[in-house]
Amino acid sequence: SRLIVSGAPEGTPPIMSECGVRQGDPCGVLYFSLTTQDQLEQMRLTHPNAAPVAYTDDTFLLGKAAAVTAAFPALRELGSAIGLDVRPDKCGVYSPNAQAAADTAAAIGIPHCVEGLAAAGTPVGTDAFIKAFAQKQADTICSSIDILLDTPLQAQDKFTILRSSAQMRIAHLPRITSWNLVGDSVERVEAKAAQATFAIMQRPEQADVRTGQLTLPLRHGGMGIRTTTASEAKASFLSAAAMAETTMRDGPQQFRPFAGPVGASLEQDWQALHAEGTAKALWPPEALNIDEDCIDTVLPGAQRTYARFVALRRSDDLLVSFDTTTAAGRRGQTRMRSCACRASSMWIDTLPLSMALQLTDSDFISAMRHRLGLTQMPANATCVRCCCGQYMQAGDIDHAMTCRSQCTSMTLRHNILTEIWRRIASRAGIASSVEPTLRILPGVQAAPIAAHSAARGDILLVLPGGLTVADISVVHPCAPSFVQAAQTEGGTAAARDRRKRTKYQSADPNGYAFSPLSHETFGRIGKPAMELLNTLATTASAGEDVIKDGFVNNALRELSIGLCRGNAVMYRRSLQVLARASGRAFMTGLPVPTADVQ
Repeated sequence: SRLIVSGAPEGTPPIMSECGVRQGDPCGVLYFSLTTQDQLEQMRLTHPNAAPVAYTDDTFLLGKAAAVTAAFPALRELGSAIGLDVRPDKCGVYSPNAQAAADTAAAIGIPHCVEGLAAAGTPVGTDAFIKAFAQKQADTICSSIDILLDTPLQAQDKFTILRSSAQMRIAHLPRITSWNLVGDSVERVEAKAAQATFAIMQRPEQADVRTGQLTLPLRHGGMGIRTTTASEAKASFLSAAAMAETTMRDGPQQFRPFAGPVGASLEQDWQALHAEGTAKALWPPEALNIDEDCIDTVLPGAQRTYARFVALRRSDDLLVSFDTTTAAGRRGQTRMRSCACRASSMWIDTLPLSMALQLTDSDFISAMRHRLGLTQMPANATCVRCCCGQYMQAGDIDHAMTCRSQCTSMTLRHNILTEIWRRIASRAGIASSVEPTLRILPGVQAAPIAAHSAARGDILLVLPGGLTVADISVVHPCAPSFVQAAQTEGGTAAARDRRKRTKYQSADPNGYAFSPLSHETFGRIGKPAMELLNTLATTASAGEDVIKDGFVNNALRELSIGLCRGNAVMYRRSLQVLARASGRAFMTGLPVPTADVQ
Protein backbone atom coordinates (compact mmCIF):
# COMPACT_ATOMS: atom_id res chain seq x y z
CA SER A 1 0.00 0.00 0.00
CA ARG A 2 1.14 3.55 -0.71
CA LEU A 3 1.34 5.76 2.39
CA ILE A 4 1.21 9.47 1.54
CA VAL A 5 2.84 11.73 4.13
CA SER A 6 0.71 14.79 4.80
CA GLY A 7 2.69 18.04 4.42
CA ALA A 8 5.67 16.42 2.70
CA PRO A 9 7.48 18.54 0.09
CA GLU A 10 6.25 18.25 -3.47
CA GLY A 11 7.80 15.32 -5.25
CA THR A 12 8.35 13.25 -2.10
CA PRO A 13 7.73 9.63 -3.05
CA PRO A 14 5.15 7.67 -1.03
CA ILE A 15 6.25 5.19 1.62
CA MET A 16 5.47 1.62 0.68
CA SER A 17 3.69 -0.23 3.50
CA GLU A 18 5.22 -3.69 3.26
CA CYS A 19 5.04 -5.04 6.82
CA GLY A 20 2.10 -5.68 9.11
CA VAL A 21 -1.62 -5.20 8.58
CA ARG A 22 -3.44 -1.99 7.77
CA GLN A 23 -6.39 -0.53 9.66
CA GLY A 24 -9.43 -0.69 7.39
CA ASP A 25 -8.25 -3.78 5.53
CA PRO A 26 -11.18 -6.26 5.56
CA CYS A 27 -8.68 -9.09 6.03
CA GLY A 28 -6.57 -7.22 8.60
CA VAL A 29 -8.27 -8.74 11.64
CA LEU A 30 -7.90 -12.25 10.21
CA TYR A 31 -4.21 -11.79 9.38
CA PHE A 32 -3.43 -10.33 12.81
CA SER A 33 -5.31 -13.12 14.60
CA LEU A 34 -3.54 -15.82 12.60
CA THR A 35 -0.21 -14.27 13.55
CA THR A 36 -0.95 -14.28 17.30
CA GLN A 37 -2.86 -17.55 17.52
CA ASP A 38 0.18 -19.79 18.04
CA GLN A 39 1.50 -17.64 20.90
CA LEU A 40 -1.92 -17.53 22.59
CA GLU A 41 -2.30 -21.31 22.38
CA GLN A 42 1.21 -21.75 23.82
CA MET A 43 0.29 -19.45 26.69
CA ARG A 44 -2.83 -21.51 27.35
CA LEU A 45 -0.70 -24.65 27.71
CA THR A 46 2.05 -23.15 29.85
CA HIS A 47 -0.21 -21.02 32.08
CA PRO A 48 -3.59 -22.80 32.23
CA ASN A 49 -4.58 -20.95 35.43
CA ALA A 50 -4.33 -17.58 33.63
CA ALA A 51 -5.15 -18.57 30.07
CA PRO A 52 -5.37 -15.59 27.69
CA VAL A 53 -8.61 -14.55 26.02
CA ALA A 54 -8.05 -12.23 23.08
CA TYR A 55 -9.89 -10.27 20.43
CA THR A 56 -7.26 -9.12 17.90
CA ASP A 57 -4.85 -6.93 19.92
CA ASP A 58 -7.03 -6.81 23.08
CA THR A 59 -5.64 -9.64 25.24
CA PHE A 60 -6.77 -10.43 28.78
CA LEU A 61 -5.47 -12.73 31.50
CA LEU A 62 -8.05 -14.04 33.97
CA GLY A 63 -7.05 -15.86 37.12
CA LYS A 64 -5.73 -15.67 40.65
CA ALA A 65 -3.19 -12.97 41.48
CA ALA A 66 -0.23 -15.35 41.54
CA ALA A 67 -1.16 -16.96 38.22
CA VAL A 68 -1.60 -13.61 36.46
CA THR A 69 1.66 -12.28 37.92
CA ALA A 70 3.52 -15.29 36.51
CA ALA A 71 1.78 -15.26 33.12
CA PHE A 72 2.20 -11.58 32.23
CA PRO A 73 6.00 -11.64 31.67
CA ALA A 74 5.57 -14.75 29.51
CA LEU A 75 2.95 -12.95 27.42
CA ARG A 76 5.33 -10.04 26.88
CA GLU A 77 8.11 -12.37 25.75
CA LEU A 78 5.90 -14.26 23.32
CA GLY A 79 4.67 -10.96 21.86
CA SER A 80 8.22 -9.67 21.41
CA ALA A 81 9.09 -12.82 19.50
CA ILE A 82 6.68 -11.82 16.71
CA GLY A 83 7.39 -8.09 16.85
CA LEU A 84 4.60 -7.01 19.23
CA ASP A 85 5.42 -4.88 22.27
CA VAL A 86 3.12 -4.53 25.29
CA ARG A 87 2.17 -0.95 26.13
CA PRO A 88 2.09 -0.88 29.98
CA ASP A 89 0.37 2.54 29.96
CA LYS A 90 -2.55 0.99 28.07
CA CYS A 91 -2.80 -2.04 30.35
CA GLY A 92 -4.68 -2.38 33.60
CA VAL A 93 -5.51 -4.72 36.47
CA TYR A 94 -8.99 -5.01 37.94
CA SER A 95 -10.59 -7.23 40.55
CA PRO A 96 -13.45 -6.81 43.03
CA ASN A 97 -10.72 -7.63 45.53
CA ALA A 98 -9.02 -4.25 45.39
CA GLN A 99 -6.01 -5.29 47.50
CA ALA A 100 -5.23 -8.30 45.31
CA ALA A 101 -5.51 -6.16 42.19
CA ALA A 102 -3.23 -3.48 43.67
CA ASP A 103 -0.58 -6.05 44.61
CA THR A 104 -0.72 -7.63 41.13
CA ALA A 105 -0.47 -4.25 39.40
CA ALA A 106 2.57 -3.35 41.47
CA ALA A 107 4.21 -6.72 40.79
CA ILE A 108 3.93 -6.55 37.00
CA GLY A 109 4.27 -2.77 36.66
CA ILE A 110 0.96 -1.72 35.11
CA PRO A 111 -1.81 0.59 36.41
CA HIS A 112 -4.41 -0.54 38.93
CA CYS A 113 -7.97 0.12 37.66
CA VAL A 114 -9.77 0.53 40.97
CA GLU A 115 -13.38 0.79 39.71
CA GLY A 116 -13.16 -1.25 36.51
CA LEU A 117 -11.83 -1.42 32.97
CA ALA A 118 -13.14 -1.68 29.40
CA ALA A 119 -12.56 -5.09 27.82
CA ALA A 120 -12.97 -4.91 24.04
CA GLY A 121 -15.49 -2.09 24.43
CA THR A 122 -17.34 -3.78 27.30
CA PRO A 123 -17.25 -2.12 30.73
CA VAL A 124 -16.29 -4.56 33.49
CA GLY A 125 -16.38 -3.34 37.07
CA THR A 126 -18.61 -1.70 39.61
CA ASP A 127 -22.09 -0.41 38.81
CA ALA A 128 -20.80 3.13 39.19
CA PHE A 129 -18.01 2.46 36.68
CA ILE A 130 -20.41 0.96 34.13
CA LYS A 131 -22.80 3.90 34.49
CA ALA A 132 -19.95 6.38 34.12
CA PHE A 133 -18.63 4.51 31.06
CA ALA A 134 -22.07 4.66 29.38
CA GLN A 135 -22.53 8.32 30.28
CA LYS A 136 -19.13 9.21 28.84
CA GLN A 137 -19.99 7.43 25.60
CA ALA A 138 -23.35 9.20 25.46
CA ASP A 139 -21.65 12.57 26.03
CA THR A 140 -19.23 11.91 23.19
CA ILE A 141 -21.95 10.79 20.78
CA CYS A 142 -24.27 13.69 21.61
CA SER A 143 -21.37 16.08 21.07
CA SER A 144 -20.59 14.47 17.71
CA ILE A 145 -24.25 14.88 16.67
CA ASP A 146 -24.04 18.60 17.47
CA ILE A 147 -20.89 18.83 15.38
CA LEU A 148 -22.61 16.94 12.56
CA LEU A 149 -25.49 19.42 12.51
CA ASP A 150 -23.03 22.33 12.32
CA THR A 151 -21.04 20.91 9.40
CA PRO A 152 -21.65 22.31 5.90
CA LEU A 153 -22.86 18.93 4.64
CA GLN A 154 -26.00 18.38 2.60
CA ALA A 155 -29.13 17.41 4.53
CA GLN A 156 -29.12 14.03 2.80
CA ASP A 157 -25.56 13.37 3.99
CA LYS A 158 -26.32 14.50 7.53
CA PHE A 159 -29.31 12.23 7.93
CA THR A 160 -27.48 9.27 6.40
CA ILE A 161 -24.61 9.69 8.89
CA LEU A 162 -27.03 10.27 11.77
CA ARG A 163 -29.18 7.21 11.08
CA SER A 164 -26.52 4.75 9.90
CA SER A 165 -23.59 5.76 12.09
CA ALA A 166 -24.04 8.26 14.93
CA GLN A 167 -27.06 6.72 16.63
CA MET A 168 -25.63 3.20 16.23
CA ARG A 169 -22.49 3.93 18.26
CA ILE A 170 -24.27 3.18 21.53
CA ALA A 171 -26.63 0.46 20.29
CA HIS A 172 -24.28 -2.28 21.54
CA LEU A 173 -24.55 -1.34 25.21
CA PRO A 174 -27.86 -3.17 25.90
CA ARG A 175 -26.20 -6.32 24.54
CA ILE A 176 -23.28 -6.27 26.94
CA THR A 177 -24.59 -5.07 30.28
CA SER A 178 -27.69 -4.48 32.37
CA TRP A 179 -30.29 -2.05 31.01
CA ASN A 180 -30.70 -0.58 34.50
CA LEU A 181 -27.12 0.70 34.28
CA VAL A 182 -27.03 2.01 30.71
CA GLY A 183 -30.69 2.71 29.88
CA ASP A 184 -30.52 6.43 30.69
CA SER A 185 -27.46 6.92 28.46
CA VAL A 186 -28.95 4.97 25.54
CA GLU A 187 -32.24 6.89 25.78
CA ARG A 188 -30.33 10.20 25.87
CA VAL A 189 -28.55 9.38 22.61
CA GLU A 190 -31.80 8.22 20.99
CA ALA A 191 -33.54 11.44 22.08
CA LYS A 192 -30.63 13.44 20.65
CA ALA A 193 -30.94 11.62 17.32
CA ALA A 194 -34.67 12.40 17.20
CA GLN A 195 -34.01 16.08 17.97
CA ALA A 196 -31.35 16.17 15.25
CA THR A 197 -33.84 14.72 12.74
CA PHE A 198 -36.29 17.53 13.41
CA ALA A 199 -33.43 20.02 13.15
CA ILE A 200 -32.43 18.63 9.74
CA MET A 201 -36.01 18.94 8.45
CA GLN A 202 -36.20 22.43 10.00
CA ARG A 203 -39.29 21.76 12.05
CA PRO A 204 -39.90 22.01 15.82
CA GLU A 205 -39.97 18.67 17.60
CA GLN A 206 -43.40 17.07 17.85
CA ALA A 207 -43.87 14.48 20.58
CA ASP A 208 -46.54 12.47 18.73
CA VAL A 209 -44.41 12.20 15.59
CA ARG A 210 -41.31 11.27 17.57
CA THR A 211 -43.00 8.50 19.54
CA GLY A 212 -44.97 7.41 16.48
CA GLN A 213 -43.85 7.32 12.88
CA LEU A 214 -40.35 8.77 13.31
CA THR A 215 -39.05 5.85 15.39
CA LEU A 216 -40.63 3.07 13.37
CA PRO A 217 -38.42 0.96 11.06
CA LEU A 218 -38.45 1.86 7.38
CA ARG A 219 -40.47 -1.24 6.49
CA HIS A 220 -43.32 0.07 8.65
CA GLY A 221 -43.27 3.55 7.18
CA GLY A 222 -40.95 5.16 9.73
CA MET A 223 -37.65 7.01 9.46
CA GLY A 224 -35.49 4.41 11.22
CA ILE A 225 -34.61 6.50 14.28
CA ARG A 226 -33.93 4.01 17.07
CA THR A 227 -35.89 3.67 20.29
CA THR A 228 -35.11 0.92 22.80
CA THR A 229 -37.43 -0.40 25.48
CA ALA A 230 -36.41 -2.34 28.57
CA SER A 231 -37.90 -5.55 27.14
CA GLU A 232 -35.96 -5.14 23.88
CA ALA A 233 -32.80 -4.56 25.91
CA LYS A 234 -33.39 -7.82 27.77
CA ALA A 235 -33.84 -9.66 24.46
CA SER A 236 -30.57 -8.11 23.22
CA PHE A 237 -28.71 -9.18 26.37
CA LEU A 238 -30.08 -12.71 26.10
CA SER A 239 -28.93 -13.00 22.47
CA ALA A 240 -25.44 -11.77 23.31
CA ALA A 241 -25.25 -14.04 26.36
CA ALA A 242 -26.23 -17.05 24.27
CA MET A 243 -23.56 -16.31 21.69
CA ALA A 244 -20.95 -15.86 24.45
CA GLU A 245 -22.06 -19.13 26.07
CA THR A 246 -21.73 -21.02 22.77
CA THR A 247 -18.33 -19.51 22.01
CA MET A 248 -16.88 -20.05 25.49
CA ARG A 249 -18.43 -23.46 26.21
CA ASP A 250 -14.95 -25.02 26.41
CA GLY A 251 -13.40 -22.02 28.15
CA PRO A 252 -13.30 -20.77 31.73
CA GLN A 253 -16.61 -20.91 33.56
CA GLN A 254 -16.31 -17.21 34.43
CA PHE A 255 -16.92 -16.41 30.76
CA ARG A 256 -20.09 -18.49 30.50
CA PRO A 257 -23.08 -16.24 31.30
CA PHE A 258 -25.67 -18.96 31.91
CA ALA A 259 -23.28 -20.91 34.14
CA GLY A 260 -22.27 -17.84 36.16
CA PRO A 261 -23.93 -15.72 38.84
CA VAL A 262 -26.25 -13.95 36.34
CA GLY A 263 -27.68 -17.24 35.05
CA ALA A 264 -30.74 -17.05 37.32
CA SER A 265 -31.70 -13.52 36.20
CA LEU A 266 -31.21 -14.51 32.54
CA GLU A 267 -33.59 -17.41 33.09
CA GLN A 268 -36.22 -15.06 34.57
CA ASP A 269 -35.90 -12.59 31.68
CA TRP A 270 -36.31 -15.39 29.15
CA GLN A 271 -39.39 -16.76 30.91
CA ALA A 272 -41.02 -13.31 30.73
CA LEU A 273 -40.16 -12.81 27.04
CA HIS A 274 -41.29 -16.33 26.15
CA ALA A 275 -44.65 -15.75 27.86
CA GLU A 276 -45.15 -12.45 26.00
CA GLY A 277 -44.42 -14.05 22.64
CA THR A 278 -46.48 -17.20 23.17
CA ALA A 279 -49.66 -15.67 21.72
CA LYS A 280 -47.79 -14.69 18.54
CA ALA A 281 -45.84 -17.97 18.36
CA LEU A 282 -42.53 -16.13 18.44
CA TRP A 283 -40.71 -18.99 20.12
CA PRO A 284 -41.07 -22.79 20.06
CA PRO A 285 -43.02 -24.04 23.13
CA GLU A 286 -40.22 -26.47 23.94
CA ALA A 287 -37.78 -23.55 24.26
CA LEU A 288 -39.40 -22.36 27.51
CA ASN A 289 -36.61 -23.87 29.60
CA ILE A 290 -33.06 -22.84 28.78
CA ASP A 291 -30.96 -25.80 27.73
CA GLU A 292 -28.05 -26.25 25.35
CA ASP A 293 -30.31 -26.53 22.30
CA CYS A 294 -32.20 -23.37 23.26
CA ILE A 295 -28.94 -21.48 23.75
CA ASP A 296 -27.55 -22.62 20.39
CA THR A 297 -30.64 -22.25 18.18
CA VAL A 298 -33.31 -20.00 19.72
CA LEU A 299 -31.69 -17.37 21.93
CA PRO A 300 -29.13 -16.04 19.39
CA GLY A 301 -32.04 -14.78 17.29
CA ALA A 302 -34.13 -13.53 20.21
CA GLN A 303 -33.15 -9.89 19.70
CA ARG A 304 -34.11 -9.80 16.02
CA THR A 305 -37.32 -11.78 16.53
CA TYR A 306 -38.50 -9.70 19.46
CA ALA A 307 -37.53 -6.38 17.82
CA ARG A 308 -39.64 -7.27 14.76
CA PHE A 309 -42.54 -8.22 17.03
CA VAL A 310 -42.34 -4.92 18.93
CA ALA A 311 -42.04 -2.88 15.72
CA LEU A 312 -45.12 -4.58 14.22
CA ARG A 313 -47.07 -4.01 17.42
CA ARG A 314 -46.10 -0.32 17.49
CA SER A 315 -47.06 0.06 13.85
CA ASP A 316 -50.46 -1.55 14.45
CA ASP A 317 -51.03 0.63 17.52
CA LEU A 318 -50.21 3.75 15.49
CA LEU A 319 -52.66 2.81 12.74
CA VAL A 320 -55.40 2.17 15.29
CA SER A 321 -54.69 5.49 17.02
CA PHE A 322 -55.85 7.51 14.01
CA ASP A 323 -59.41 8.76 14.38
CA THR A 324 -60.96 7.58 11.12
CA THR A 325 -64.12 9.58 11.80
CA THR A 326 -62.13 12.69 10.89
CA ALA A 327 -60.55 13.62 7.57
CA ALA A 328 -57.16 14.16 9.25
CA GLY A 329 -57.27 10.70 10.82
CA ARG A 330 -58.13 9.02 7.53
CA ARG A 331 -55.30 10.88 5.80
CA GLY A 332 -52.81 9.83 8.48
CA GLN A 333 -53.81 6.19 8.26
CA THR A 334 -53.66 6.28 4.47
CA ARG A 335 -50.21 7.88 4.53
CA MET A 336 -48.87 5.20 6.87
CA ARG A 337 -50.16 2.39 4.65
CA SER A 338 -48.60 3.95 1.57
CA CYS A 339 -45.23 4.52 3.27
CA ALA A 340 -44.94 0.99 4.64
CA CYS A 341 -43.09 -0.71 1.78
CA ARG A 342 -39.58 -0.99 0.38
CA ALA A 343 -40.12 1.21 -2.67
CA SER A 344 -41.36 4.15 -0.60
CA SER A 345 -38.31 4.02 1.70
CA MET A 346 -35.50 3.69 -0.84
CA TRP A 347 -34.65 7.41 -0.85
CA ILE A 348 -33.86 7.23 2.89
CA ASP A 349 -31.37 4.37 2.49
CA THR A 350 -29.78 5.69 -0.71
CA LEU A 351 -26.17 6.86 -0.55
CA PRO A 352 -25.65 9.98 -2.73
CA LEU A 353 -22.90 8.41 -4.82
CA SER A 354 -23.94 9.95 -8.14
CA MET A 355 -25.92 12.91 -9.42
CA ALA A 356 -28.89 10.63 -10.11
CA LEU A 357 -29.02 9.69 -6.42
CA GLN A 358 -28.49 13.11 -4.87
CA LEU A 359 -31.15 15.37 -3.40
CA THR A 360 -30.71 19.07 -2.73
CA ASP A 361 -31.37 20.27 0.80
CA SER A 362 -34.81 21.62 -0.09
CA ASP A 363 -35.77 18.41 -1.89
CA PHE A 364 -34.60 16.14 0.95
CA ILE A 365 -36.26 18.24 3.65
CA SER A 366 -39.46 18.31 1.62
CA ALA A 367 -39.36 14.51 1.30
CA MET A 368 -38.92 14.10 5.07
CA ARG A 369 -41.88 16.35 5.84
CA HIS A 370 -44.01 14.70 3.19
CA ARG A 371 -43.38 11.22 4.63
CA LEU A 372 -44.10 12.31 8.21
CA GLY A 373 -47.20 14.29 7.31
CA LEU A 374 -45.71 17.62 8.41
CA THR A 375 -46.80 20.84 6.75
CA GLN A 376 -44.49 22.45 4.22
CA MET A 377 -45.95 25.89 4.91
CA PRO A 378 -44.52 28.43 7.37
CA ALA A 379 -46.01 28.23 10.86
CA ASN A 380 -47.28 31.82 10.60
CA ALA A 381 -48.75 31.44 7.11
CA THR A 382 -52.02 33.26 6.56
CA CYS A 383 -55.07 31.65 5.00
CA VAL A 384 -55.06 32.53 1.29
CA ARG A 385 -57.11 31.46 -1.68
CA CYS A 386 -55.25 29.46 -4.31
CA CYS A 387 -55.75 29.87 -8.05
CA CYS A 388 -57.64 26.57 -8.01
CA GLY A 389 -60.31 28.13 -5.81
CA GLN A 390 -59.44 26.32 -2.58
CA TYR A 391 -58.21 28.05 0.55
CA MET A 392 -54.73 27.13 1.82
CA GLN A 393 -54.55 26.81 5.61
CA ALA A 394 -51.40 27.21 7.71
CA GLY A 395 -51.27 23.48 8.53
CA ASP A 396 -52.19 22.25 5.07
CA ILE A 397 -50.30 19.11 4.01
CA ASP A 398 -52.21 17.84 0.95
CA HIS A 399 -53.11 20.85 -1.19
CA ALA A 400 -49.88 20.84 -3.22
CA MET A 401 -50.43 17.21 -4.26
CA THR A 402 -54.06 17.78 -5.36
CA CYS A 403 -54.11 21.39 -6.62
CA ARG A 404 -55.69 21.63 -10.07
CA SER A 405 -53.55 24.65 -10.97
CA GLN A 406 -50.33 22.61 -10.66
CA CYS A 407 -50.41 21.28 -14.22
CA THR A 408 -46.92 22.52 -15.10
CA SER A 409 -45.39 21.02 -11.97
CA MET A 410 -47.25 17.75 -12.44
CA THR A 411 -45.92 17.56 -16.00
CA LEU A 412 -42.36 18.15 -14.76
CA ARG A 413 -42.68 15.40 -12.14
CA HIS A 414 -44.18 13.10 -14.77
CA ASN A 415 -41.31 13.81 -17.17
CA ILE A 416 -38.70 13.15 -14.47
CA LEU A 417 -40.11 9.66 -13.91
CA THR A 418 -40.48 9.06 -17.65
CA GLU A 419 -36.79 9.73 -18.23
CA ILE A 420 -35.80 7.49 -15.32
CA TRP A 421 -37.91 4.60 -16.66
CA ARG A 422 -36.31 5.01 -20.09
CA ARG A 423 -32.85 5.07 -18.51
CA ILE A 424 -33.63 1.86 -16.63
CA ALA A 425 -34.80 0.24 -19.86
CA SER A 426 -31.65 1.39 -21.64
CA ARG A 427 -29.45 -0.24 -18.98
CA ALA A 428 -31.35 -3.46 -19.60
CA GLY A 429 -30.58 -3.21 -23.33
CA ILE A 430 -34.20 -2.36 -24.23
CA ALA A 431 -34.89 0.27 -26.90
CA SER A 432 -37.58 2.82 -26.14
CA SER A 433 -39.19 5.94 -27.51
CA VAL A 434 -41.13 8.66 -25.77
CA GLU A 435 -44.81 9.53 -26.36
CA PRO A 436 -45.57 7.00 -29.12
CA THR A 437 -48.63 7.68 -31.28
CA LEU A 438 -50.99 4.79 -30.56
CA ARG A 439 -52.98 4.85 -33.84
CA ILE A 440 -50.07 3.30 -35.78
CA LEU A 441 -49.48 0.41 -33.35
CA PRO A 442 -50.81 -3.10 -33.97
CA GLY A 443 -53.99 -3.91 -32.04
CA VAL A 444 -54.95 -0.32 -31.25
CA GLN A 445 -58.38 -0.77 -32.87
CA ALA A 446 -59.22 -3.27 -30.12
CA ALA A 447 -58.58 -0.65 -27.40
CA PRO A 448 -61.06 2.02 -26.22
CA ILE A 449 -58.38 4.66 -26.76
CA ALA A 450 -58.73 4.09 -30.52
CA ALA A 451 -61.59 6.59 -30.51
CA HIS A 452 -59.01 9.33 -29.93
CA SER A 453 -56.85 9.58 -33.02
CA ALA A 454 -54.24 11.76 -31.32
CA ALA A 455 -53.86 9.47 -28.30
CA ARG A 456 -50.33 8.81 -27.12
CA GLY A 457 -48.63 6.65 -24.54
CA ASP A 458 -45.72 7.76 -22.41
CA ILE A 459 -43.11 5.17 -23.42
CA LEU A 460 -42.89 2.53 -26.15
CA LEU A 461 -40.66 -0.39 -25.13
CA VAL A 462 -39.36 -3.03 -27.52
CA LEU A 463 -39.35 -5.99 -25.16
CA PRO A 464 -38.42 -9.56 -26.17
CA GLY A 465 -42.12 -10.49 -26.13
CA GLY A 466 -43.17 -7.63 -28.40
CA LEU A 467 -44.13 -3.98 -28.18
CA THR A 468 -45.24 -2.62 -24.82
CA VAL A 469 -46.85 0.75 -24.23
CA ALA A 470 -46.27 2.17 -20.76
CA ASP A 471 -48.27 5.00 -19.23
CA ILE A 472 -46.94 6.73 -16.10
CA SER A 473 -49.21 8.13 -13.38
CA VAL A 474 -48.52 9.71 -10.01
CA VAL A 475 -51.47 9.57 -7.61
CA HIS A 476 -51.91 10.99 -4.13
CA PRO A 477 -53.51 8.43 -1.77
CA CYS A 478 -54.93 11.19 0.46
CA ALA A 479 -56.85 12.82 -2.40
CA PRO A 480 -60.65 12.72 -1.92
CA SER A 481 -61.11 10.68 -5.11
CA PHE A 482 -58.95 7.85 -3.72
CA VAL A 483 -60.19 7.73 -0.12
CA GLN A 484 -62.05 4.45 -0.59
CA ALA A 485 -59.32 2.75 -2.61
CA ALA A 486 -56.65 3.79 -0.11
CA GLN A 487 -58.17 1.67 2.64
CA THR A 488 -55.95 -1.21 1.51
CA GLU A 489 -52.17 -1.19 0.99
CA GLY A 490 -51.41 -0.26 -2.61
CA GLY A 491 -55.11 0.33 -3.27
CA THR A 492 -54.55 3.80 -4.71
CA ALA A 493 -52.06 2.64 -7.32
CA ALA A 494 -54.23 -0.40 -8.11
CA ALA A 495 -57.28 1.83 -8.69
CA ARG A 496 -55.34 4.03 -11.12
CA ASP A 497 -53.98 0.92 -12.88
CA ARG A 498 -57.53 -0.34 -13.46
CA ARG A 499 -58.61 3.00 -14.91
CA LYS A 500 -55.64 3.11 -17.26
CA ARG A 501 -56.14 -0.47 -18.41
CA THR A 502 -59.81 0.19 -19.11
CA LYS A 503 -58.74 3.02 -21.37
CA TYR A 504 -55.56 1.73 -23.03
CA GLN A 505 -55.65 -2.08 -22.90
CA SER A 506 -55.92 -3.78 -26.28
CA ALA A 507 -58.15 -6.85 -26.60
CA ASP A 508 -56.20 -8.02 -29.66
CA PRO A 509 -53.93 -10.94 -28.60
CA ASN A 510 -51.54 -9.99 -31.40
CA GLY A 511 -51.56 -6.30 -30.52
CA TYR A 512 -49.36 -4.27 -28.26
CA ALA A 513 -49.11 -4.98 -24.54
CA PHE A 514 -50.01 -2.25 -22.09
CA SER A 515 -48.34 -1.62 -18.74
CA PRO A 516 -49.64 1.10 -16.39
CA LEU A 517 -46.82 2.47 -14.25
CA SER A 518 -48.55 3.98 -11.23
CA HIS A 519 -46.62 5.68 -8.42
CA GLU A 520 -48.20 6.81 -5.19
CA THR A 521 -46.80 10.15 -4.02
CA PHE A 522 -45.34 8.50 -0.90
CA GLY A 523 -43.31 6.12 -3.08
CA ARG A 524 -45.32 2.91 -3.32
CA ILE A 525 -45.32 1.41 -6.84
CA GLY A 526 -48.20 -0.47 -8.44
CA LYS A 527 -48.00 -4.17 -9.20
CA PRO A 528 -47.75 -3.78 -13.03
CA ALA A 529 -44.84 -1.38 -12.56
CA MET A 530 -43.00 -3.91 -10.42
CA GLU A 531 -43.74 -6.63 -12.97
CA LEU A 532 -42.24 -4.51 -15.75
CA LEU A 533 -39.23 -3.73 -13.57
CA ASN A 534 -38.67 -7.44 -12.95
CA THR A 535 -38.97 -8.11 -16.69
CA LEU A 536 -36.30 -5.49 -17.40
CA ALA A 537 -34.10 -6.94 -14.63
CA THR A 538 -34.50 -10.47 -16.03
CA THR A 539 -33.50 -9.23 -19.48
CA ALA A 540 -30.51 -7.33 -18.09
CA SER A 541 -29.32 -10.31 -16.03
CA ALA A 542 -29.39 -12.70 -18.99
CA GLY A 543 -25.66 -12.04 -19.31
CA GLU A 544 -23.05 -12.53 -16.60
CA ASP A 545 -22.38 -8.89 -15.73
CA VAL A 546 -25.70 -7.93 -14.07
CA ILE A 547 -27.19 -9.26 -10.85
CA LYS A 548 -30.98 -9.15 -10.95
CA ASP A 549 -31.56 -8.04 -7.35
CA GLY A 550 -28.96 -5.32 -7.70
CA PHE A 551 -30.57 -4.08 -10.91
CA VAL A 552 -33.99 -3.86 -9.23
CA ASN A 553 -32.62 -2.10 -6.15
CA ASN A 554 -30.73 0.47 -8.22
CA ALA A 555 -33.82 1.14 -10.32
CA LEU A 556 -36.01 1.60 -7.24
CA ARG A 557 -33.47 4.02 -5.79
CA GLU A 558 -33.51 6.19 -8.90
CA LEU A 559 -37.31 6.15 -9.09
CA SER A 560 -37.59 7.01 -5.40
CA ILE A 561 -35.15 9.90 -5.69
CA GLY A 562 -36.87 11.15 -8.86
CA LEU A 563 -40.28 11.11 -7.20
CA CYS A 564 -38.89 13.11 -4.25
CA ARG A 565 -37.58 15.71 -6.66
CA GLY A 566 -40.90 15.95 -8.45
CA ASN A 567 -42.88 16.22 -5.21
CA ALA A 568 -40.54 18.96 -3.98
CA VAL A 569 -41.17 20.99 -7.15
CA MET A 570 -44.91 20.78 -6.56
CA TYR A 571 -44.57 21.86 -2.93
CA ARG A 572 -42.40 24.84 -3.88
CA ARG A 573 -44.76 25.92 -6.65
CA SER A 574 -47.76 25.67 -4.33
CA LEU A 575 -46.14 28.19 -2.00
CA GLN A 576 -45.92 30.83 -4.71
CA VAL A 577 -49.52 31.88 -4.15
CA LEU A 578 -48.67 32.34 -0.47
CA ALA A 579 -45.69 34.52 -1.37
CA ARG A 580 -47.78 36.65 -3.74
CA ALA A 581 -50.41 37.19 -1.09
CA SER A 582 -47.97 38.01 1.71
CA GLY A 583 -46.87 41.43 0.46
CA ARG A 584 -48.24 44.70 1.80
CA ALA A 585 -51.26 46.13 -0.04
CA PHE A 586 -51.12 43.42 -2.68
CA MET A 587 -53.48 43.83 -5.63
CA THR A 588 -54.01 41.22 -8.33
CA GLY A 589 -53.31 42.56 -11.83
CA LEU A 590 -55.86 42.50 -14.62
CA PRO A 591 -55.54 39.86 -17.36
CA VAL A 592 -55.15 42.57 -20.09
CA PRO A 593 -53.34 45.93 -19.98
CA THR A 594 -55.56 48.96 -19.48
CA ALA A 595 -53.11 51.64 -20.58
CA ASP A 596 -49.77 52.10 -22.28
CA VAL A 597 -46.90 53.13 -20.03
CA GLN A 598 -44.34 55.47 -21.60
